[in-house]
Amino acid sequence: MFSLFIFFGFFSLSILQAQELWANSPFKSKPALALSPSSYPADKKNLAKLLILRAKEQIERKQWKKAYLLLKKAQSLQPKNGEVYKLLADSYILCQNHRKALLAYRQAVKLEPTNPDFWMALGLEEEHLNMAKKALESFKEATLLKPTAQSWYHLGIAYMTLNRYNEALYPLEKANQLDPGFIDARHSLGLCYEKLGKKEAAHQAFSKAYLLNPTNAILQQNLLRITNAGTQNKPKSKP
Repeated sequence: MFSLFIFFGFFSLSILQAQELWANSPFKSKPALALSPSSYPADKKNLAKLLILRAKEQIERKQWKKAYLLLKKAQSLQPKNGEVYKLLADSYILCQNHRKALLAYRQAVKLEPTNPDFWMALGLEEEHLNMAKKALESFKEATLLKPTAQSWYHLGIAYMTLNRYNEALYPLEKANQLDPGFIDARHSLGLCYEKLGKKEAAHQAFSKAYLLNPTNAILQQNLLRITNAGTQNKPKSKP
């Protein structure tokens, strides 16, 4: 009986020793460390940035379907990111869905109303859809935030589309001042002067545009027309 007690005691001690050895064994798999959300290599913000970057690359390659899928994932991560909606609009334009593009651009400026590029993109889409009054307001916002030759030019075009030629002059002149080589701005300025009956100013604007691009057939026609009009209006000298 005594020997049996010694046996069980020794056996229990052996089990305890074995458990201790196994606990310290290098072969035992250790439990995975719990990671907090902030310790992940790519959190929501960084992942959204990566998706946006890849979407831009796809848009440059005209791969609108791939861009769209990437942007929808980015949108789920950052639903209030204006850039996502702006790029979504760009992808819609690639597939000729201008209605959805317009809605996406509007959402972009709603989320980031101080971004001039978003207002400019919205204005260009409204201009394309012949929404001159809406485009006018968008180009005003873009120009107030960041006056460029392009923003002034499209503001002038919006005024011209609405037959507000007097108001179109200043934006078009500003566009020409900022970019003297802007052919379309000079040509539009000439058309605007012609509509206002200012033939000499129109001739000067058409001439400058023609010098910048003498092979342009439209510029040649307009310059010839305004030149002939000026010749016909001159009083004939008495013999």
